[in-house]
Amino acid sequence: VRLVRAVKNRFGSVDEIGIFVMGDKGLEEVKDPAEFFISERKDDFLPPGIAYTAVTEGSRTFIVEIQALVVDAKSGYSRVYSDKVDSQRVLRIAAILERHAAVRLADKDIYINVAGGMKVNEVSAELAIALALWSASHDISLPSRMVSFGELSLAGEVRPVNYGDRRIKAAAEMGFDKALVPASMNLDNSRILLKRCQKVRDAFTFR
Repeated sequence: VRLVRAVKNRFGSVDEIGIFVMGDKGLEEVKDPAEFFISERKDDFLPPGIAYTAVTEGSRTFIVEIQALVVDAKSGYSRVYSDKVDSQRVLRIAAILERHAAVRLADKDIYINVAGGMKVNEVSAELAIALALWSASHDISLPSRMVSFGELSLAGEVRPVNYGDRRIKAAAEMGFDKALVPASMNLDNSRILLKRCQKVRDAFTFR
């Protein structure tokens, strides 16, 4: 996946981006980026370790699928395998989960991936990564139509992020009916059912 962003545009905003994939004839435009970063599934069942989040790139907001796999460490100490999300961020989120949500990950190998191959750098994805890790480690599926976003502090708090209403709007347009969001964010709840959490441990009482 290649994101092309305008740095100078005399006819419009420089916030516009293009999304391309490498095909047989070179770079090809992604016709429907809204659904490109979500895996197709025939039923409503979501496998354990899958969580959805809303990320912004320029003027666009996408729903992306975070995938997590947690297995026993093979070499005596845990490792993180993640090329689409910074591995140091994943380590920090794992430490927060151990300290504030009693999720044991110190003796596990952690694999993190993003469907569609997009690199995710936004702090807003941290809550979704935490949910995916919790889901994978407990072998429990998350609600299939739930999206989440929020930054995690080292104290286990879920902090607000920018463009909240844009993220909610994108999720509702994609058919999501629930959103797990920071408690302090003032968001439009007419489109989607909001569940608010102040601490990361509160995020796992979504049922």
